[in-house]
Amino acid sequence: MPTETTYGLGTLTGMAVSVKRVMVGLAITCTALLASCASDDSTPDAGTEATDQVVECPAADPQDLAAGITQERADLLLGFSESDAARCAAELGWAFRVGVRDGESFALTMDYSMQRVTVEVKDDRVTAIT
Repeated sequence: MPTETTYGLGTLTGMAVSVKRVMVGLAITCTALLASCASDDSTPDAGTEATDQVVECPAADPQDLAAGITQERADLLLGFSESDAARCAAELGWAFRVGVRDGESFALTMDYSMQRVTVEVKDDRVTAIT
């Protein structure tokens, strides 16, 4: 014969009490998970770079497309984030590709293009350009 317990919502059997406890536990867990995923509206610490900061690209040079991108010009992208470097390369009319990202090398074509830069990226920063 099942035992009965009263919880203010009527009489529940032992199994129903167990199900109710599990459901309450799940509700508490879900609430805690959602609270931990809430956005953090705090401002960045001093010395950290804001992610929405617009990086100014190097000035365009018609010689980049006519005679090819010089190493000196390509090196202007050093220190940029990968996305900023790709955006600036596109604005300058340069082809852009990542050869190495965080130590992982990618397959590249062996053709040589004077209008393309191949970058190495570490921790989302361009560290080398060929």
